[in-house]
Amino acid sequence: MTGSRTQLQNAKTGSGGMVIRDFEQFLQLLSNWDGTIEQLTCGRLQGSMKMAQGRQMHAHLAEANQSIMLRGRERSGICTFTLVLPASAACLWQRRRLDSGTLVVRSGNVEVDHRSSRNAINLSIAFPEATLLRSARSLTKADLKSVSWLASQPPPSLFSKLETSIRRFLHHSQGASFSKSQDSQVLEEECLNTLLDMILPSNQNHRSDLPLQSRTLLTSRADDIMRAHLQETMGEVELCEALQVSGRTLRLAFRERYGLGPMAYFQTLRLNAVRNQLIKADPESTSIAKVARELGFGHLGKFAGYYRRLFGELPSKTLARQRRSIPTNRTEFMSRNE
Repeated sequence: MTGSRTQLQNAKTGSGGMVIRDFEQFLQLLSNWDGTIEQLTCGRLQGSMKMAQGRQMHAHLAEANQSIMLRGRERSGICTFTLVLPASAACLWQRRRLDSGTLVVRSGNVEVDHRSSRNAINLSIAFPEATLLRSARSLTKADLKSVSWLASQPPPSLFSKLETSIRRFLHHSQGASFSKSQDSQVLEEECLNTLLDMILPSNQNHRSDLPLQSRTLLTSRADDIMRAHLQETMGEVELCEALQVSGRTLRLAFRERYGLGPMAYFQTLRLNAVRNQLIKADPESTSIAKVARELGFGHLGKFAGYYRRLFGELPSKTLARQRRSIPTNRTEFMSRNE
């Protein structure tokens, strides 16, 4: 259920998102809902809701203390994926009860008939159907069949992985620039890759379909593309399309060559590029924030954390450190070593 994102962004939020104090506030957050919303159990409705918008993916986490009945439709062309958590196992999904660990897939063309239970937690993500079809072709080289409504039981490890990825996406969705950031792209694609593994089980085959020489050439070509686009946001889908390989093949080749996935490697390249600029920069006139933003890091706090994790120091320390000047000619080098 996609709510009023503008209202949420302008509202005061707690650590768990927007605090819902009454039914009217709940209706305002779901003002885009085309249908009915009715409270079934007695008492004042209270809860919370957190939403996040990425480049393509919308995510939300909602909790309410009362049982709610929702009937209606969402926007056409949107596919929603909902995780049935233990706190939602007593809900009715399209008039049926589902076990915890179930993944519910619903297209925007299906009329919703959902009854939540008291204290239920709803964790969902939504993508444009066109994005899902394109990503399936680019990352798995498979055609994804259109689904109106489906309830499936994926492996528990994948269910847990998707839940963790969605919660990370929601946790990191701070600031107006998040939706256009590389962080958003990476987190979105974590969710997307896991979803495709869940609904296309054949994608779980971990055997590489390229010989070593071809894998080496593939990572070299990918490295060239990444270095040419350090100042841009780029995801695995775009990289796979440029290289004409599946996401599985690309990830296996990168882990074999670098011990990192392609997007983690891309971030490492950008962090190294930042450090190289700071090492050569004038500490008095250089803005770390400007250098970081030019290389695709929109959230400066997270950038500093990434930088420190990789290099063992904050970027400010790199910039401020007294550096020994490099000899410019052989005579100077010899005089220093006599």
